[in-house]
Order: sequence, then C-alpha cells, then structure tokens
Amino acid sequence: MGRKIKNKRSDGRLQKCITFNGKKYYVYAKSKEELERKAYEKKLELEQGKEMHDNPTIAVFFDRWMENRRGSVTQATLRSQQCHYNTISVVQINGKDFKDYKLSEVKPEDIRIIQRSLSNNGNKAQTVNDKIAFLSHIFHAAVIERYLDFNTCTPVKPLKKT
Repeated sequence: MGRKIKNKRSDGRLQKCITFNGKKYYVYAKSKEELERKAYEKKLELEQGKEMHDNPTIAVFFDRWMENRRGSVTQATLRSQQCHYNTISVVQINGKDFKDYKLSEVKPEDIRIIQRSLSNNGNKAQTVNDKIAFLSHIFHAAVIERYLDFNTCTPVKPLKKT
C-alpha cells in the first residue's frame, strides 16, 4: 500500500492519498494526528473488505450463494436449503459456531464433527447424510467460484443407513 505526502488544501485541511490495489483513496483531517489515524483506519477497512471478499465466512458465502440461486430454483428448494443451513450453522466446533468459520478454515474433520453432532442429536442417518450432501453442494460452489481448491466434504463418508 503506497502513501503520498500530506497536502494542505485551500480550506486548511490536510489531505493524504492512500493507494490500495491500484485505486486511490483520500482522507482529510485538521491535524496530523487525526490524518494519520484516519489513514490507518481506512487502510484497515480496505484490507478487511478484501479479506471478507476473498475469504468469506460460511455465513457470508451462504448468503451470497442463496442470493445467486433465487430465480433459478423453486421457493420450496430455497426454504429446504435454508432449513438445512440453520441446523448446521449453529453446530459448535472448538467453541465456535460453524457459520463463523472462514471457508478456507474448514477441514474434513470439522465436517465429521458436524456429522457426529447431528447424529447424536437424534437425527436419522438419512437426514444427516442429506444435510452433509447439502453442505457438500455449498463447498462445491465455493470450488467452482475459486474460493477453495477442493471440496472439504469429499473425504467424508456418508453414515450407513439402518
């Protein structure tokens, strides 16, 4: 990230130019200290926005994925998928909701933890397998959109039906 020298404007305020990904952003302030603080905050805001775009959480990616599917699948399908997501998203893995994990953080063992959790909560094997298949569908979309290199659900074997 490049930074240009502060300029004093005709109105007396100081100006600083910040370059991020080839685009210029300007911050303005009345004092040097305020200008530095604003420049720092702007830099953090830009980096966090890029991180959220390049490596979103499960919740953010799911919302984007659902929005992209509207109009191409029925409302019943959307409701069903929302229901699967609502169940899976609150499963705790190492004290953190699954929905709060970044896409790139999820490992096959995390999917197995979800599988066991759903199974231990009284879901039948077929229901658990359906929910994991749904999750695989989401991760497949993440692979297609180049957020991930491989589908994290692929190594996870379905439960045997009794």
